[in-house]
Amino acid sequence: MEGPRPGGTALLITVTSTPDRASVSLQEQGYATRGFNENRSTGDVFLDISKAFDKIWTVGLISKLITYNIPDALVNMLHSFLNDRLFRVKIDNHFSEWKNISAGVPQGSLLGPVLFNLYINDLPETTNTQVAMYADDTAFLAQSWKPGLVTNRLQEALNRAESWFSTWRMEINASKCAAILFTKRHKHKPVGTLQIYGQPIPWSNST
Repeated sequence: MEGPRPGGTALLITVTSTPDRASVSLQEQGYATRGFNENRSTGDVFLDISKAFDKIWTVGLISKLITYNIPDALVNMLHSFLNDRLFRVKIDNHFSEWKNISAGVPQGSLLGPVLFNLYINDLPETTNTQVAMYADDTAFLAQSWKPGLVTNRLQEALNRAESWFSTWRMEINASKCAAILFTKRHKHKPVGTLQIYGQPIPWSNST
């Protein structure tokens, strides 16, 4: 994607995206804009968390809420909200047995996105990367004058993320992750291949 900028400088944005990721967040836009102003390339890798709201380990979430020094009364209320939930399936006029919901936060609730963000709030950053989060969208960002360093920095962040996701019982769908390079230098192209759990996250030169 290419277009004019104030002052007549052409801006080239090399993008790879998944169908459900139509735009980047304001945080990512601001980070990329600062990179443009400093003639840096900005790498952005989106992580697709499999069934993000359904996979939250509620015991782990409660432990994090305690760590965040949330008042005991509120923690107890949230514990009650998240536990002892039941479901059953109806087919025609027949019902299955009641089953316990052992993980996740209720989708469609106002608390769902808030609790999810609290759960992944300690996703580790590295010295040269930032984490951008909005609802269940999560991305790592890195900048450099050299595209190869962008890839290296993003890969370092992905390596640390693998351990974090395993510890907190969440899964990444590597086939739905996407890599993006923002640059205003036409000669700059993505260098190297990103991967997570041994699965590649390739770069692309088309939107």
